[in-house]
Amino acid sequence: MPRDERDIPDIGEPDGLTDHEDEVVAPDALAEPGDKAFWVTYSPRFEMPISYTGSALLLASFVGLLALILMIPSFGKQRKGAELGLVGDDDFGAGSAGKGVDDPLVTGDNTPTKEDIKEVLPNPEQMLPQIKEDMKALFDDAPAISDRKATEFASLDQAIKDKMIGNKKGSGGPGKGGTEGHGDGPGGNGSDSTRARSLRWIISFKTRDGRDYLNQLSALGAVVVVPVPPEGKQQFIFRDLGNPKPGTYCSPKDWEKLNSQIQFTDFVRKSVQDVSIALNLDFTPKNFMAFFPPEMEEKLSRMEKSYQNRRSEDIEETRFELVMRGGKYEMIVAAQKLKR
Repeated sequence: MPRDERDIPDIGEPDGLTDHEDEVVAPDALAEPGDKAFWVTYSPRFEMPISYTGSALLLASFVGLLALILMIPSFGKQRKGAELGLVGDDDFGAGSAGKGVDDPLVTGDNTPTKEDIKEVLPNPEQMLPQIKEDMKALFDDAPAISDRKATEFASLDQAIKDKMIGNKKGSGGPGKGGTEGHGDGPGGNGSDSTRARSLRWIISFKTRDGRDYLNQLSALGAVVVVPVPPEGKQQFIFRDLGNPKPGTYCSPKDWEKLNSQIQFTDFVRKSVQDVSIALNLDFTPKNFMAFFPPEMEEKLSRMEKSYQNRRSEDIEETRFELVMRGGKYEMIVAAQKLKR
């Protein structure tokens, strides 16, 4: 029996529509991004994430390959200089400061200025020539004496000068006595003697303060000697620079050993003041001396000769510097002057 259309309830049209209107639903209204429907609509096979990931990997590979290509020239370069345990070897002539960056906290340099020299020699123009002549007469095979070395020597108390000079007639420098021409001092004869090297070599330091200065000297195995005022007839010796304790006096036996070692004297007022504080001294001397072990002397000698491939007898002066690079101390040859 046919169903009467009047039996079908009239539910009407959806809200807002008429008999002649069709509802159009925008795809974006189907789902918010992140819903499953979104990816079904726009990336049913995950084209989008695969494309993004592939592009990122390709770009990263390209950047890595480019960096590797740029680094290739540096692989074949020989490392110059050595980082210190004690003193770095430099057997291949690498020694100039190059492009190394000094510690930005460095505040002091023990290279004396004209004012520092005048503190020791009020009239250096007239006094230095005579001091140099005196030194040449005192020390056998003395090279050309620089202003700095002459001022170092002039700054010493007479008691220390006497201990350093020893028997001036001995052929090996400061000896124990002996007959004329036959001393038993250090270093042998000629420009390769310890005495000649001490007069030819200059060692410069750049430091933050007195404690940093002592740390650098300690890294080189140095022993420090300080004259005790007023006349410097006695001297304190400091072997442990990491834990300095004043009060140990330098004995004749100590001087016998020290005179066989490379030494330098610092008379720059600011440096001496800073070191005095670091050594826990209750006075400020006019200078202090540092003595270096034989191992350091031999390494510095190799560095000196390889710097310009010259014999020691051809060299008038060699200046070394201790610098900080990469958190480690490194000894370099900063400059060298040849004999004319």
